[in-house]
Formats: sequence, C-alpha cells, structure tokens
Amino acid sequence: LREALAHRFGVAVEKILVGNGATELIHLLARTLVRQGDRVAIFTPTFGEYEVACRKESARLSTYPAQEEADFRWDIERGVGFLHRLRPRLVWLCNPNNPTGVYLSQVEATALLEGSAEGWFIIDEAFLPFVDEPWDTLNLLKDSRVVLLRSMTKDYALAGLRIGYALGDKDVIEALRKVRSPWSVNAAAQFAA
Repeated sequence: LREALAHRFGVAVEKILVGNGATELIHLLARTLVRQGDRVAIFTPTFGEYEVACRKESARLSTYPAQEEADFRWDIERGVGFLHRLRPRLVWLCNPNNPTGVYLSQVEATALLEGSAEGWFIIDEAFLPFVDEPWDTLNLLKDSRVVLLRSMTKDYALAGLRIGYALGDKDVIEALRKVRSPWSVNAAAQFAA
C-alpha cells in the first residue's frame, strides 16, 4: 500500500506511514513529537482528537478560535501573530476543517506554517477529497516540519476498516513507525485501500 501511495503521489515510500485511520496517526504524532509541558496550538473549532492526544502527553494547549460571525474563518494575520507569540512545539490545522468546512488557501496555510517558527506543523486533510478545487499540499513537504494526514475512510466509505496515512519527512515517519503498535492495519483494510 505504501508503494502504491508513493507511486500515486510521486514521493519516496520512506515518507509514508499507513495507520489504523487518521486517529491512530494523530495519537502517534502526539506521542512522538510532544513532551510534557510543550506548547501546542490548535485552530478551533475542530476535530477533538488533537486535544485528546496532546492532553495524554501533558502538553500545554492553546487554541486560536474562529468566530461564528466571520463564518468560522480564521483571521490569518492574527493567527500568524498568535503563533509568533506562542512559539508552539506543534500546530494542528484541519484543512478543510472538521466540522466547519472552512478550506484555507495555499497562501493562508503557508502564512501559518511560516508563522509557526521551528515547530511541527500538522495538516489533517481527511476531508480533502470533498474540496472542488484543492491546491497541491505535497509542495509543503519540502519543509521537514510538515506532516500531512489523510484518510481513505470518508471518500471511499471505508470507515469501519480504519485506514489512513501520513506523509512527511522520512525521519519523522520512521519515528512514528517505531512507536506504532505491530499489526495496527489489518489486511482487509490494506486490500480495500
């Protein structure tokens, strides 16, 4: 499956890790990249597993909330300032966002990445297949701090099979692989994917 994904996206197989859904990968990222007391930034409202995973690691969580009156779109300039002040070890960004559906442009996402200083920048793209005209986030992988999370459970109706994957620098992928439980992805899910 990793080889098929590598061929499809034109990335090295060493830059891909398949997991038991994106949720397993979220928890692996928190376990691998976050230590007790580390600052973590979450753009909210969003998927709750980012917070759950980082609380398990005793991280200090800070949220940057979108406002309903702005149709739940984040003020990117203020978000960049938030990241500059916070200097988080890790940033979680769901794009398109769950549950609001807000989809950030390449310019907006890149501004947030640049504003995150030296911290890890995780983009959860579980709902990307539902975007009419998505931009190519694979270019962001040139920055070794970026990890892209994708899921096959929504667009291929595989929710019960639990299959997702992470794309990132080979060193972070190897670190995630080392802490992942053996046999976390079953053969039926791999075959369906």
